[in-house]
Amino acid sequence: MPTIGIVHEARTPPRSSRRLLEAAKKLNIPVHYIPIKYIVGKILDNGMDFSIGIKELKVDGILLRGLGFSPSLEQFLSRISILKLIEHCGIRIMNNVDSLILSRNKFMTLLIAKSRGINVPETILSENIAYTYKFIEHWSKYIYKPIIGSRGFGSTLFKDKDIAFQAMKTLEVFNQPLMFQKFIENPGRDIRIMVIGDDIAASMYRIASLSSWKTNIAQGGVGKPYKPVEEVREIAIKISKMLGLDYAGVDILESPRGYVLLEVNGSADFEELTRVSGINIAEKIVQYLIDLIKC
Repeated sequence: MPTIGIVHEARTPPRSSRRLLEAAKKLNIPVHYIPIKYIVGKILDNGMDFSIGIKELKVDGILLRGLGFSPSLEQFLSRISILKLIEHCGIRIMNNVDSLILSRNKFMTLLIAKSRGINVPETILSENIAYTYKFIEHWSKYIYKPIIGSRGFGSTLFKDKDIAFQAMKTLEVFNQPLMFQKFIENPGRDIRIMVIGDDIAASMYRIASLSSWKTNIAQGGVGKPYKPVEEVREIAIKISKMLGLDYAGVDILESPRGYVLLEVNGSADFEELTRVSGINIAEKIVQYLIDLIKC
């Protein structure tokens, strides 16, 4: 049986990683939890290798649960380099490094989706405050989104462009780009689809709380059962394949102009979706990695 590693930034496994560890053990798959900071990449006279600190830990595949919440640029590049070395050594990483980086960039995700005919929110990306301030006059409500982020942290809804202007000035101080989206009127919910391989593993509505416009579970949203229609299924699978992801959490909004792709998460949490659907998503993810290793 192949041995797998679950890689995350935290020194101790967070909830989603614990679920994956439990799933692997239930399937009798040898598994190790590996904090990403402990991985060492080595280029030697006789080839390339990697280790976990001083320990020569051998694995056949890796479940990569992220590159870190807010690493420095140097840490980010270091982690990418080491993970690419691991891939070069023939270890199957799921999701692979290039796909995870691509899906983590929210603007690039929307760019790729739009170029392939998928509806996305109107979005502006700029470092020019004056132009951005002028541009958002066309919208009555708009959302600032960090270009990299998850769980809705940092996303902010504005109705007043001068309040948004003050936020832009603060973002400029910290060298943050200005990514704004037109707010799309919606029924106070969106759709989360979990894609694994070529299939929809599970799905749910995410309902925003009465005190918030955000549907993220981490922001007080609640999951409710949902069976995806064919158009939603096609969008979710299509964008996952475009980004080269083995599994993904795809967020889609119902709007007056049809279904709109919001985001794609290459290391999505699945606790609430597991509860709502009754499906052991962690087990499906682990099993899919084993299937890929055996191919």
